[in-house]
Amino acid sequence: MPKFFSHADALLVSLKKDKIFSLTIPVKIQSYLACGKPIIASIDGEGAKIVNDAKCGVTSPAEDSLKLSEGIKELMALDKSKRSEMGNNGRAYYEKEFDRNNLLEKLEGIFKS
Repeated sequence: MPKFFSHADALLVSLKKDKIFSLTIPVKIQSYLACGKPIIASIDGEGAKIVNDAKCGVTSPAEDSLKLSEGIKELMALDKSKRSEMGNNGRAYYEKEFDRNNLLEKLEGIFKS
């Protein structure tokens, strides 16, 4: 998928408005972060929090098509360097929070304590 994603200007993730979905982190988000592309997220909860914390894209509430379209327009209005910065932010966040080696080290630390 990374080769396929590399042709995109941004990547979209959306979930249904549901309490259970607001508690999860869609695996798509991890994949998108790793690809270093800006993310357009139409989701609630933890997934939206990650996109916002990583400063790697735009978010809108789940199932809010008006806010989604506003987010897309906002992203389109940015110059290429700002969108590239968002992608780089996402990649850095992935490496810090989701990289396999880092996760294994954190898990090992938990087991040792």
